[in-house]
Amino acid sequence: MSFSKLAKLNGDWKWIVFSDEEEEAIRSKHRSHCNKIFSECMKDAEAFLDPADIQAKIDIAAVLFSKRADAIFSFMQREIDQAICEMQRSKKE
Repeated sequence: MSFSKLAKLNGDWKWIVFSDEEEEAIRSKHRSHCNKIFSECMKDAEAFLDPADIQAKIDIAAVLFSKRADAIFSFMQREIDQAICEMQRSKKE
């Protein structure tokens, strides 16, 4: 599935589309991002729960994660917005 966005570049509207390789690289970056956040959530849950209560720790970490982590769509949107900004900057130089 290609992720795309319509953007105004040099006065013209153009579709910006990630290649399959670019999209997979972003998905990989998102997975790493989520793993890091979940790890932090587990540490935070450990701070106020009995370390032996693993299920409670996972439940709390999951709730924290759902509030902290970016959905893949938001992550992709931010990446494509950044790519558009870089294209606009390079056209001005």
